This record gives sequence, structure tokens and C-alpha cells, in this order.
Amino acid sequence: MEVKAYYYNAGGMTQFRYPEDTYAGWAILVPQSGRFSFAIHGGAQADESPAAGGTGGTGGTAAEGAGFERTGDGGAGTRGERPDAERTGAGGAGARAERADAERTGASGTRADKASVVETTAAAYSGEAAFGELVLCPPGYVLKRSMLEPTAFHFIELSGAGELALPPGKVRIRDVQRLGSTCAYLARLRVEPSYDDQEEVAHLIRDLLFLVRREQASAAASRRETTEPLMHHAAALMERGACEPDFSLQRIAGQCGLRASQLSTRFHAAYGMSPIRFATSVRLAKAAKLLVETDLTLDDVAERCGYQNAFYFSRVFSKQMKISPSLFRRANRV
Repeated sequence: MEVKAYYYNAGGMTQFRYPEDTYAGWAILVPQSGRFSFAIHGGAQADESPAAGGTGGTGGTAAEGAGFERTGDGGAGTRGERPDAERTGAGGAGARAERADAERTGASGTRADKASVVETTAAAYSGEAAFGELVLCPPGYVLKRSMLEPTAFHFIELSGAGELALPPGKVRIRDVQRLGSTCAYLARLRVEPSYDDQEEVAHLIRDLLFLVRREQASAAASRRETTEPLMHHAAALMERGACEPDFSLQRIAGQCGLRASQLSTRFHAAYGMSPIRFATSVRLAKAAKLLVETDLTLDDVAERCGYQNAFYFSRVFSKQMKISPSLFRRANRV
């Protein structure tokens, strides 16, 4: 696997420069804030396997081609990182590498069906995306996108498509703490001298692929096991209530007709994590969004995310995200 292109758009745009494009390799859009709609279609997949050795399936994504570039600050391609973080490929089939990202179908909707789902039906190839979700487009496919609100995102193009067994479409990441931390480090690298070190950026991108593969494995395991509708209901209840001041696992357990210990055991079996960790991930996903998209104080963010005070919130956020709330806000805002 080789990173052919990487861009970070810190936001501020209201629309992508090109509403659609086709890429030479796998293209990955990683939303950090905001929201956009997308659709993946066409390409060679209708008649044969995707171009450049991409995976098969019933829909795809597209990946552009060109050199590994930076859009950080200082130098050509610096902080004015191309109004919409896109470029015309300088060494790969003249493909434009536009960056689109930030997809989201809503935390309390799809994730309620399954906390993390690798969507593989036709519907997976169109929809909306936001933080916590990645859009993957195979080589040779048309990727359409439109911002629904100003969006900050990472764009990645990978070569070695034939070696990448990636799921085309949208992937929801359960481990939003790790995802947020990785994205924050990528964003911070753009303002540091070491950003020009391709290996450091490639290391963080490999971590994103690791998260994608974890979701693939989780989805495969879930298909092999009997689903637990009751635990899906519990997840939906936590999605809706985790940020409420009176949230408690005992109450969630009671609403499901279970004892707290039973809920913990069954939820972990269904989702691979404890109910407490799941609720924390919901809270921190909302906190990350508020930190980037609003000017609320840490006390206000803490209160809206179900924490009693800013001190405790900062401690939890820093432990899970590997970065303080204040630094996360600075790293992910224009």
C-alpha cells in the first residue's frame, strides 16, 4: 500500500469545487466536521472488476492519482490548502484529487441498527456522511459529492488497489476516540515541519485502515452470529440518552427488562465493548462536534455531553482521544 495523495481541508468552504470525479486508485474521504452527501456509481464494476484491481461488489468509490502532497501551512500548498482541498493529479492519469468528506446518517439512526456497520447494500453507495464515518470509493468509479454544510475533511488516495480488500461505500467506525485522535494528529501535522515526512502521515493513514478492517471483521462476525434485537434497542436508547444529565445504565437495563450485569454481558457479546464504553463514545463524538463547530466553553460542552464539570470532561476526553479538548479544538478549526 502506498499513499499517493493526502489532503486536509480545515473547513470554511460551502461546496466542493468539482461535484463529481473519477480516481485511479482507492479514494477515502474522512469527515472531521460538517456533513455532505455522496453517491458512488458506474465504473468498470458494472461489467467487470474495478479498474486498477479494485475489489468487486455492487457499487464503488473512486480514487484519484498523483503525488503525495501537503496542504499545510508554509510553502507552496500551505495553509490556504486549495479552497476545497482538491487538485489536478500531477502524475496519475490526470485525475483530479478532490477531497470530500464528512458523512453522517445520524448517530441515533443507523448506529442504533448496529453500532458499527460496514454497509454493503446498494444503499451504502449513496447517502450522507459526517464525523465517525468514512467513504471509500474503488478505482475507476464515479464519486459524486455535495456539501450540506461547511465541511472539514481528510482526503486520501491509495495505490496498490489490488492488494486492498476494502469495503466500498460507507463505513461507520465504533472507536470514535481513536478515530478522532488519528484525525487530530493528521490535522496537527499540517502545521508542523514534520508534515513533509511521508512516513509519519502514512503511519496515521494505516491506522485509519486498521479501524476500517476492524469494522469489517466485526460485521463479518455479526453476520455469523444470531443478532440480538434487544441489544440493538439498548444501543439506540444509549444513543439518545447518553448525554442526558440523568443517564444511567441501570435505567437502560430496566427499560430492556434486564439487570445491569445482564445488560453488560449481553451488550459486550453483541458489540464487542461494554455499555459504559459505548456511552462514552457517544458522548465524546458529540463533544468533538461541539468543540469544532461551536464556540461553547468547556463547561458548556461538558454539560451538553452529560459530564458534571469541565475538569472531569477534560480528563475523560484527554485519556480517550490522546489530546486535550482545547488542543483538539485548535487543531481542527480554521
